[in-house]
Parts: sequence; C-alpha cells; structure tokens
Amino acid sequence: MAALREKSCYALELSVGPGGSRWGELHAYTEPEHLRWVIDGFCQNRGGMSAYHGIWYGARLGVWVIQRGAIVGFVDLHPLLAVTVPGAGTAPLSDTGACDRLVVARRRQLALESDEDPDEFEEEADELDDVTFEIYEAITMALDYEALRAALPPLEAPLLASGQRTARRWCMDEARPQGIYLFVGKSVRFGSYEVECGLTLDGPIPFPPLSTIFDGDDAVEDDEEEEDDDDDDASG
Repeated sequence: MAALREKSCYALELSVGPGGSRWGELHAYTEPEHLRWVIDGFCQNRGGMSAYHGIWYGARLGVWVIQRGAIVGFVDLHPLLAVTVPGAGTAPLSDTGACDRLVVARRRQLALESDEDPDEFEEEADELDDVTFEIYEAITMALDYEALRAALPPLEAPLLASGQRTARRWCMDEARPQGIYLFVGKSVRFGSYEVECGLTLDGPIPFPPLSTIFDGDDAVEDDEEEEDDDDDDASG
C-alpha cells in the first residue's frame, strides 16, 4: 500500500458522539464556498434534526484546519450560527441558555395554538429533549459566512484533491478531544461522508464514493483501511 501524502484541507465535522444519537459527518474540501454549501444544507434544518442536535445534544459543529497533514486549528461554528424562533427571538447557537429559552417559547406557542395550557409544560432545560420535533422544525438557522471566511487561514500547498486522501496528525497545543470523527481511520478523504454509517453523502462538487479504490500515490483499499480503523480504536 502506497504511503499517504500529507496534504492540506478544511475538514468540516458535524457530529454527535456515541450515545442516544450517533451521527458523524466529515466534509473535506479546500474552498470555503464548498464548506458553505454543506453548512447551508445543515441550516435548512430538515425535520428539525439540525436544531435538535445542535441545541439539545450539543453537537460538534466546526471546521478542522489541516495544513500538510498537520491538524493545526478548529473553527467552532456555534458562535457563527444564529438560531431563530419566529416571534420569540434570535440567539447564537453558542448561548445554550438563550437557545433553551427559545425552545421553551416555541413549545408555549404550540400550546397556545392548540388551546392547551402552556403552564402545564415543564420549562427546565433537562426536559427539552422529550418533545415533539414540531418544536424544532419551526427553528431557522443561519451562518455568518463572512465571519467563517475570516476565521479560516489560507491552506498551504499541496492541497487535497478529489479522489485523494491525506494523512493527518494532531498538532494542536491542547489535548486531542475524545470521540472526534476526524480520527476514524488513518486518513481523511476529499468529499462528504457519514463515517458513522459508512455512507457517501451529496457534496458541492464530484468526488469518488467510499467504495472506490483510489489510484496512484494515494491508493488505499477499503478493506485495508478497515484494519487501520481497528488499530486506531485499539490505541484510543
């Protein structure tokens, strides 16, 4: 198996660690516009799932910066995502208390619309998961794209390209967080994938599906990487 090159990319991670809701999307690209395409899809909040995972589960939402195989930074999207409940207000996703209050306000709105007594609903934050998704479906989300662009440093050559993978190593000052999907396997693929379920996702530009065996210096067969995954899990 050819050795992996060390290349540069942005790796957007949208994930929830192991627990009641397992979700691990990785989107590796080299253009901020491609990240925006993915984040805009997340902000559409289909079925309320994005707001539910972002507000209740505290999902990891952010961009890892990989420079020539070295993980050197992370841009947290929580402060850059605005959460809005029509008629109740707007708050950054990073303000968990304010977001909880917006969810409570939406629940009270639904109670009033259905002629129920809104005072019968608990308003404690630890009860906000046990609700109908109709509450989260009404939430809108928006990204401060200019703030994201300003926070992303330019990538250093060589850049990751479609059909390629890059090796990656932790080079940040703080300890590596547990349960990040960036460290599933020994490499990061260009494109959009749900690594928890092993699925290829839609992306802003063409790229090979997971089943593809890559050619050239970046060739890594899928069954060989599965062995790498086991080694990675064993090492913690």
